Amino acid sequence: MRLFVGLALSDEAKTMLERVTLRLRGPEDGLRWPTVEQWHITLVFLGVVEDRERAVLLRALRKIRATAVSIEINGLGTFDRAGVLYAAVEITPGLLRLQQTVAETIRMSGFALEERPYKPHITLARSRNRGGSQTLQRLGAVLAQQRLQVSWTAEEFLLYESELSPTGSRYRVRERFALTKS
Repeated sequence: MRLFVGLALSDEAKTMLERVTLRLRGPEDGLRWPTVEQWHITLVFLGVVEDRERAVLLRALRKIRATAVSIEINGLGTFDRAGVLYAAVEITPGLLRLQQTVAETIRMSGFALEERPYKPHITLARSRNRGGSQTLQRLGAVLAQQRLQVSWTAEEFLLYESELSPTGSRYRVRERFALTKS
């Protein structure tokens, strides 16, 4: 099973992003627009994990003691090479500390993780074809004019399962881990 650890969005954030994406969508834009229920902030992507490894992972994640984290969305952008439209998430000290704690806990449990800088974001659309890439390029100027700002406190992190399908990935919460009030 394909797994990742992430954070859910607040209802206010979902509502704001839904309004924005409805304005940006166009007929035949060449983009795949995930549903609101699919939106999340990834902390650590694990990839395929066997059942025996998942039990080890769950034991390790249950031991994490961390405080609730302030989350702030502060704009839109694109990852041109990946063909992704995203909402940018501010890297606060608390968010970075939680991400590093989760990553280190997973590494210490015997999992190999990608070594790349953490860039928190919420994927709003993916390019399906060349037309989608062209749409993302055209949206560049529009994205810079979008004033987005919403914040909330994440009081838990989640273990998600990612199921691949021809219409895109579907995510299912497998376990929740509480973050304590500071």
